[in-house]
Amino acid sequence: MKLGTLYLLYIKSENDSGPFIKTYFITTQPLLSVTDDSNSISITITNKEDNVLYEYSIDNVQYIPITLDEYNQFTITDGINSNTSYIINVKGIIGLEDAITSINVKTKPAIPILSVAPASNSILVGIGNKEDNVTYAYSIDNVNYTDVTLDENNHFTITDGIISDTEYNVTVKAMNEPEQSVITGPYNVKTTISSLTPIILLSVSTDSTSITVTINNKDDNFIYTYSINNVNYIDVTLDENNQFTITDGIISDTEYNLTIKARTVSGIQVATISNTVKTKK
Repeated sequence: MKLGTLYLLYIKSENDSGPFIKTYFITTQPLLSVTDDSNSISITITNKEDNVLYEYSIDNVQYIPITLDEYNQFTITDGINSNTSYIINVKGIIGLEDAITSINVKTKPAIPILSVAPASNSILVGIGNKEDNVTYAYSIDNVNYTDVTLDENNHFTITDGIISDTEYNVTVKAMNEPEQSVITGPYNVKTTISSLTPIILLSVSTDSTSITVTINNKDDNFIYTYSINNVNYIDVTLDENNQFTITDGIISDTEYNLTIKARTVSGIQVATISNTVKTKK
């Protein structure tokens, strides 16, 4: 038997020579496919039949007629809040018969509303619409997500890997279940210029054909360069002891004017120091 189809039932008693005809309809439960967002629930009736009227209710309060689109779908927005559980009943009606399908739906969290305040080595992020029972995580430049712990003002601070005078893309995800999440961002922010290193502190040692330099107050926010006798500037790579060694063009028993500069990632020079050094014989 098919949903929404008229059937004729013939009943004949022993004392009645003619048939008695009773008309009735067959209904089956609507089959539903559900998608939800923070403030809406969309439902598709996958076994929609002609001549069947459909209605829905939320939390068993009043049934409302449904108008299906060309995809047999309808969307509920009125009274739907983020991060909230609902009981949705969908009823199929034909004649005096009806069949109801009931489903539990939990909407996604609200999309986080952020305030972002960068410093030289950190980014302070505030969530303006924090919700209970929602977990938040952040990503820098779309690399991994790290769970956060919010303070009493619903703020958290990102420090790991953050350096001064650098642009970052900050994305925040809100989750109320592993498969229920929403994302806001990316927010493009630029950290401020560090003022932690007003001068460069050096230690210099020489050999007959090399000059070894140690930067005693190395700052990860800066790129360091050196010049010999003010000819060119060459970026340096510091080892684990914050040292680098110059050998190119260095000869014994000779004086050199060694200049070290520190600049930000965007090229702003923040410190310079010059020393006169003499190689050994």
